[in-house]
Amino acid sequence: MSELNSFYNAVIFGTLLCAADKIGVKPMLLGRQAATILKPLLETLAKQALGKKPPSNMEELLTYFKEMGKTGGTSDPEKSETSFSENCLHSKVVNCMYLKMAEYGKSIGYTSCPLCATGILAMSLISALGFGEVSDFKVETSGNTCVTKMLID
Repeated sequence: MSELNSFYNAVIFGTLLCAADKIGVKPMLLGRQAATILKPLLETLAKQALGKKPPSNMEELLTYFKEMGKTGGTSDPEKSETSFSENCLHSKVVNCMYLKMAEYGKSIGYTSCPLCATGILAMSLISALGFGEVSDFKVETSGNTCVTKMLID
């Protein structure tokens, strides 16, 4: 099976996400639409990804995010941190798998990726699991670290 070079992946995926942003497709909208796709698949996907049931509360979801970083290689789970307080999900993600896309995003005027793919997936999980809807999302990348904030209603 062939693998896509991370630079090419960043340019291809980053350009598509930038185009979506430029025509007004915002992260919350993508997250809500992705939630409708994920909701009927959550049981199966959770078992395939982590070998257990989907999380039943926000605390379990935070544990899932760390486990997904470890098993999926999406970030460095030992250096990454996620917390939830006052309806805000804060994440510090170290060595995100999309750092090349964040570099590309910065080269075309963004503070990170044109649209944060892992953030959109997190939004969709929050919605699909019935924990609320994300009403605001911010992300900034510095070096190998992405800092995100999601306001959940």
